[in-house]
Amino acid sequence: MNSWSSGKTWWMDLLKFMITFFIAALLTVTIINKCEDRRGKRQFIQNKRFENNLRIYQDFKKYSLLYYRSAVDAYADMIKRKKREDSENIERFLTEANDNFRLVLESVEENFGKPDELGDVKKYRDGIFTEYKRTLALILDFEEGPPDAEIENRANEFRQVAEVFLISRAHAIRCLEGKLRKESE
Repeated sequence: MNSWSSGKTWWMDLLKFMITFFIAALLTVTIINKCEDRRGKRQFIQNKRFENNLRIYQDFKKYSLLYYRSAVDAYADMIKRKKREDSENIERFLTEANDNFRLVLESVEENFGKPDELGDVKKYRDGIFTEYKRTLALILDFEEGPPDAEIENRANEFRQVAEVFLISRAHAIRCLEGKLRKESE
């Protein structure tokens, strides 16, 4: 059997070390890159989810306030005229504002769950619509318009429901802000 000289053995040991080091370094870099890619993808998804939820939160604030304002404007138009006559404000309330707010509520439920505060907002949104329909029914019952006292009673009931809607909206906004804060941490 041929025996290697000490110099040749030294070079072979050095070559084995370099090959082992190169393979270990290559494996380490590959594993670290895969871990970083996964972490980057998770971070990207988390950032997109946060951005989406932030947009939904902003839409909730915007469209809930637009719903409130259009309801108040439509109601004011209706009791001022004391007859069934659609105005631009009434049309906006019954279609655009109602539809946009309904869609935002669905988005909030889908992305934030169903917090109790959101249930209150929906309940008082329905209350606003119910008071609108009750007043409309009252107006339709009278040919020349209902008595002022009855209109005033309905207007007071509407104002109360609308105020509670705003309060429940504020609670829902605080709840959503808390969820966004937790998500951003």
